[in-house]
Amino acid sequence: MKIVKEKLYEDYMSFTKDDTDPIKDMKFGLRFFIQKWLEQMKVEDYKFTKRYSVNVYTSILFNNMNLEELPDYVKFNHIVGGFHINKNNLTSLRGCPYSVTGSFMASYNKLKDLKFGPYIVKESYGVSSNELESLEGIAEIIGEDLYLNNNNFKTLKHIPSIIKGNLNICHNPIETLEYFPNEVKGNILFSSSEVLTEEKIHERCKVQGYIISQEK
Repeated sequence: MKIVKEKLYEDYMSFTKDDTDPIKDMKFGLRFFIQKWLEQMKVEDYKFTKRYSVNVYTSILFNNMNLEELPDYVKFNHIVGGFHINKNNLTSLRGCPYSVTGSFMASYNKLKDLKFGPYIVKESYGVSSNELESLEGIAEIIGEDLYLNNNNFKTLKHIPSIIKGNLNICHNPIETLEYFPNEVKGNILFSSSEVLTEEKIHERCKVQGYIISQEK
């Protein structure tokens, strides 16, 4: 018993010597810190995977919470619902889920690219009003509308070839139609320019809905 107590005391002292990185010092600390953060963010109805990523069985609503990033130790996996992180100060999507059965909304942030974002979004995908210059990292599967308006896109490289709902690309300095999607099953909203005209879009893309110009 004495040996056990001494060992526990040594472990305790090892942990308390450097409390700047408790996760590194205590292997079981990772789960604890993730749980505390989820509790703070009012996330309920979730389960851990074997690698401590998080499956959530309801929507995540982190809108307007002054978030600059998700903690390094938090990684969402599958979200059964929507994942909304609008109106924050995010510069990266690190920690965002792999798949979302609802909509993924990350508008009004400071994103410059979409790396670390979800691979699958079953409903709409919205990243309006960021500082995006590249679509690198955009979901491979998007089930409904795609909102890219009010960014800094000069090209739509990496955009899915088929948009299953509406496409909003208004207020972007697009310089080429080279990477424009092949088909849009809903409407296209765009800001007209020398490059973007209704005629040129029709020549490049099969549009099942309307092509609607909005003035800059």
